Amino acid sequence: MNTSRGSLQTRLLLAFALITVIAVTLPALYFRDILYKERLDLAGRQALEQAFVLKPLLEANLSEEYITALLDAVKAIGLRMTIVDSAGRIVHDSHFSSDAVQALDNRNDRLEIAAARRSGQGLATRHSNTLGLDAVYAAVLLRDGSVLRLAVP
Repeated sequence: MNTSRGSLQTRLLLAFALITVIAVTLPALYFRDILYKERLDLAGRQALEQAFVLKPLLEANLSEEYITALLDAVKAIGLRMTIVDSAGRIVHDSHFSSDAVQALDNRNDRLEIAAARRSGQGLATRHSNTLGLDAVYAAVLLRDGSVLRLAVP
């Protein structure tokens, strides 16, 4: 009789352990997803704010030297800045030389660029091959019809 009692205790202990693991794991996974979505929302809002701060600087008809310095500064703080002309061609990118920019694809089909052209601003989240990780993209329409886009990892 001791054997069946020990076996029952073992099964009850295992069942309790399994229930405990499930009770801890499911809420943790749920809250992880919520926190991830909140982080993306916050990153998007901050990226748009930063883009709107940069917008008047870029609309001030800056020299190429100043734009290059601005691109370098943005890259130094861990962001990617891209300026896309009205035809969708990249004219400046903080992570590519001016020669390399010429070989990049047209960006007019990107969600954030299209939204910025429609409503003045746009947001999107996707994997960045340039940065090698997921990024939040914020875009704002500039007065000349080009679009300023920031990518926040």
